[in-house]
Amino acid sequence: MLDILRIEVVRISQVLDGFRNYASVKELGQSPVNLSRLIEKLVRLLKPQAEQQNIQLVTDFSDTAIGTLLADSVQLEQVLLNLALNGMAAMPDGGTLKFTVDPLDAAIRIMVSDTGVGIPEHIRSQIFDPYFTTRSDGTGMGLALCDKIIRQHGGSIGFRTGAEFTDESGSVLPGTEFTISLPRPA
Repeated sequence: MLDILRIEVVRISQVLDGFRNYASVKELGQSPVNLSRLIEKLVRLLKPQAEQQNIQLVTDFSDTAIGTLLADSVQLEQVLLNLALNGMAAMPDGGTLKFTVDPLDAAIRIMVSDTGVGIPEHIRSQIFDPYFTTRSDGTGMGLALCDKIIRQHGGSIGFRTGAEFTDESGSVLPGTEFTISLPRPA
């Protein structure tokens, strides 16, 4: 019984922390962020777990084409980490997790894609809702916080999965791709 109580206290603490973070209105600590270095650091952090799960980590970006981005590096890293961990959870039998960065005229687009099971159609409209989760160990705050952080940066976040997630030839790809668009500094 004590073990169950300890586990539940930890879970409740995580839910409360998630709510506090979601409800907070703290200012962003924006500074120049080298996006390729931030992603490379994240890949090094994820590598041991990825190897254990037979997941290949791939990056697709040119350091010179990206430059720097004005952002809160801690919060942006949290968003990318959350998307990566969700993608890895969707690939219990292994697969590929890919980070792609495309510089656009007025924005930088970051894609985090996996070759996992995808997002079922009946829950797609709810995935950014606070406290919505399909995992028994989840708080349901991860994607809601991602959405909030990206909006605070003046950007947007969306996803493609299932029949929406296709390659250039129109072939449906396995998994899900989250796309973040962040404004470039003026």
